[in-house]
Amino acid sequence: MLGGSHGRVVELAGEKEIDRLNRQSKLLVAEELAFLRGIGITAGMRLMDLGCGTGAMSGLMADELGVDVLGIDANTALLPNATLHQRTAFAVGNAYDLTQYQGQFDAVVIRFMLQHIRNPDQVVAQSFQALRPGGIAVLIDSDDGYTIVSPPDREFSGLLAETQRRQAEHGGDRMIGRRLARLLADAGYVAKAEWVRVVTASEVGFDRLFALATGCKAAILGDSMAFASVGRRLSTGSGFFSVGVVAAAARRPE
Repeated sequence: MLGGSHGRVVELAGEKEIDRLNRQSKLLVAEELAFLRGIGITAGMRLMDLGCGTGAMSGLMADELGVDVLGIDANTALLPNATLHQRTAFAVGNAYDLTQYQGQFDAVVIRFMLQHIRNPDQVVAQSFQALRPGGIAVLIDSDDGYTIVSPPDREFSGLLAETQRRQAEHGGDRMIGRRLARLLADAGYVAKAEWVRVVTASEVGFDRLFALATGCKAAILGDSMAFASVGRRLSTGSGFFSVGVVAAAARRPE
């Protein structure tokens, strides 16, 4: 990734954030892979995983889809943790400048990166250049509009709002999910597909979902325990907690 709000997260949280990223990659892996298959990513393709982080999803895509993956990330604190697979390679790179990869890939996947950077439109435009004609771009990211606590909790709402404010100060957008399809269209992509998945605590367990949803936010706030008290309170109740993931895909014209 390109520093932005996530560079601060890795700097402050270190191994905790690396562990969270690896666990996050597994949360909806079956559904993400099904979406990728459904929009035409098939075995033998060459795929760029842009903003690959630790490379956990790079390896899963290589293993499960039979694609050859190049994972690219600007954060050298994350890449040394990337697990090598037979069909994966990793490189330090700048998502704002993919000139050296022009026209080399059948697909580009950008997961949970755009929310952290100041100019996501420029990165999506660069992905267009890295694709062959007819190539597929896939954007997957969060949208805090689907982060729901019911009954409402004033402390949680305050922390969420402060996280959104601070992330915006560093160039991020925690509502980026709703913008993904438009970013693709503005870059010249056509024939889009979209997918929204709301994950609830009753499905995967409150503690697991809450930790995944708030670990990055706590680091942005600079306090690893920022959500601890509200998490303990919510975990003992019978309320509702959810987060949302949005995906959008489109093709570069032939």
